[in-house]
Amino acid sequence: CGSVGGCEFDTSLFVCYNSSEGVPCSAYFDETACSGASGCEYVSDIFSCRDIGSEVACDEIFDQTACESRGDRCEYDSNGFLCKDIGSMTPCGKLFDQTACESRVDCAYNNGQCFDPSVCSGSMNTTTTPATVTTGSSFSTSTVSLSSSSSSTTMSTTTSSTTTMSEDVGGNCSLITSETQCSSTAGCTFDFLCRECKGALCSSVFDEAGCVGTSGCEWFSGGNVCVDEGSSVLCTQLFDET
Repeated sequence: CGSVGGCEFDTSLFVCYNSSEGVPCSAYFDETACSGASGCEYVSDIFSCRDIGSEVACDEIFDQTACESRGDRCEYDSNGFLCKDIGSMTPCGKLFDQTACESRVDCAYNNGQCFDPSVCSGSMNTTTTPATVTTGSSFSTSTVSLSSSSSSTTMSTTTSSTTTMSEDVGGNCSLITSETQCSSTAGCTFDFLCRECKGALCSSVFDEAGCVGTSGCEWFSGGNVCVDEGSSVLCTQLFDET
């Protein structure tokens, strides 16, 4: 933090901030400290320190009572257990009940989670080979006795599946069609909901090698953080005092 121009580090709050703007109110978690900071006020029903006069967005409220106390613009959704703007749709990702999720045409349910399928590119390409009969090993055996004679029938099947893999993805994670290959490729992350490979967000990459290997990202050595290529580093992104 200290090596970046315009940034200062507050040792009591352990936060790096823009010296021209001062410590942001959101950095205070204690009511007393918040109330004593210039330009800040503590909103007790959401346990948050905010700029004086700023409006609390409905989706920032997690308590039902606090939400309903702002009934002129907010409403509480008991299916998603969240506060939202009156008349707005609950995001698919906030629906935890499968029935409620599947009742929405814009939502899909997979892996025990509700999500918005429009965020999926549908790039995964999985093919399954036809089932083949295999001799020499038993899958199931049944014996039926008829009077003084008996008959025995043995059936055996083997099902196998293969996943198409791209040998050269050219740094484009979406071209990878194997979960295993995706997980082992630097800069890529496997989306288990969409069942597809995606490029990792720069902010989610924490090592230099992985950052450099991720398309659209660059490593800021002054703060040891991975940022979007060509973007400015915010003081609040830095966690090291020096």
